[in-house]
Amino acid sequence: TGMSTKTDAPSQPSLEQVLDDASLRVEAVVPLRPCVLRAPSESPDADLLDAAQAAGMQTVSWSVDSDDGDGTPEEIAQRVLEQVRRGAVVRMHDGGGVRWPTVQALPLILAELGARGFDAVTVSELLLAEPSRAR
Repeated sequence: TGMSTKTDAPSQPSLEQVLDDASLRVEAVVPLRPCVLRAPSESPDADLLDAAQAAGMQTVSWSVDSDDGDGTPEEIAQRVLEQVRRGAVVRMHDGGGVRWPTVQALPLILAELGARGFDAVTVSELLLAEPSRAR
């Protein structure tokens, strides 16, 4: 008696619990439950794909990385415009650091894409047009 061991590590929530918690947080702000998941890596592992499917979510990845954590608005725009193709999904961030260059790059990108005849759409709209892009 008197000695205790720390054999019980704090339990990690399952991926299903993490997705459900995140969805509930979104629902608390907007009256919609998320139905699309962009994984944190370009090639999500099978466990995450399975958890998303169990949660009724479609998973999408990106095909163009803006690398918007680095550079001027013009450099960010140039990276995107060099890579973008029909049906591309562009990864840009709205949090996690200084994002003013990203905000400034977006009008540059959209103007040039419009000049090239592209229409910018949401991921949900893209999936409706090209359902094969989902998982």
